[in-house]
Amino acid sequence: MYDTIQSMKKSFIPYISLSLSMIIVGSTVVVGRVLANQFPVFLASGLSLLLASVIFGMLAFKSKGIWSGLTRSDFFIIFLQALFGTFVYRIFFLYGLKFSSAFDAGIILSTTPAVTGLLSLMFLKEKLDSNKILGILFSVVGVLLINLVYDNATNGSRSNILIGSLLIFGCVIGQALFSVLPKALSQSVTPMAIASLTTVISFLLFLPMSIYEALNFDFTTVGLGGWASIIYYGLFATVVAFLLWFKGLSSIEASASGVFTALVPISAMIFSYLILRERIYTIHIIGAACVILGIVFIHHRGSLTRKVD
Repeated sequence: MYDTIQSMKKSFIPYISLSLSMIIVGSTVVVGRVLANQFPVFLASGLSLLLASVIFGMLAFKSKGIWSGLTRSDFFIIFLQALFGTFVYRIFFLYGLKFSSAFDAGIILSTTPAVTGLLSLMFLKEKLDSNKILGILFSVVGVLLINLVYDNATNGSRSNILIGSLLIFGCVIGQALFSVLPKALSQSVTPMAIASLTTVISFLLFLPMSIYEALNFDFTTVGLGGWASIIYYGLFATVVAFLLWFKGLSSIEASASGVFTALVPISAMIFSYLILRERIYTIHIIGAACVILGIVFIHHRGSLTRKVD
């Protein structure tokens, strides 16, 4: 009986890890809006990545053999991951949140699996089955629906809504590339090595403009919430979410793990309502349901757990 309970606990750990990771990602939509209102974009990212780099540096120092098997080709791919998946992603993300509500941004970000499927088809020549095609269609419909509504939380302009949506969709492309590029990495490269290098390279990319903005920024204008957001974005959204995600991936197929991204728009909606008091329209819920249904179609495999021979 005891062994059975322990076995059940172990089987649920990957699901819990992936779920918590995506809930944290959803919460960053709200935290990012706070950052965008209190810090310049490059400075906000630079400060949070500095904190994350220090933490990953300490973790990497204590980990043995994480750099073994890392080739020049692997390093270049990780550089591209940092460039598109973090640098470009965060710029578009924080600027996009100046024009888009946190909830709308969460819905658009949840179309990442659909875009990843299209990029896999284009660059990796992977085939799209009927489930993936339906998933992409539902995701696109969901995004179109949420753009039919705007309110004062998004600066009261439909043109601003469009600008914000385009910027957030730029984040989706960056994140999709972040998911496709690792398929070209050597299998010997560890998740800790990828996480550490991606974070440090991203910090270095942000550093020049971060210094420039810091020299022209009045730090006394930043409230407690702003500094708390920096810590949260660096510690939880960068370090904890990343480690939880890879802990879950160690026991679950990567393709099946995409089902858990459905938690991003849900958590973004809940946090947006509870913290930012953003209004939620019926069409938002319909759009979210379409995107979530699309994700389920895309990642339906019949079984989430990895088969063990």
